[in-house]
Amino acid sequence: TPATEFEAALRHLPQLVSAMLLTGSYDYAVRVACIDRDDLVAVTEALRRHGVRDTYTRLVLRELQLAQP
Repeated sequence: TPATEFEAALRHLPQLVSAMLLTGSYDYAVRVACIDRDDLVAVTEALRRHGVRDTYTRLVLRELQLAQP
């Protein structure tokens, strides 16, 4: 899938928080906010419909908010 087509498809995912084009083994890092496991499965399936072959999922357990100087 060409990058422009994939990025256009990402814009239609309501769970999308951000997406980054990367170097290395994976082309993109996609950050999503899902309400539950079924929502995450739906996102994964949507990504696969748009050409994603492999996924690597990590769950954020806690995020620290740092004050800006």
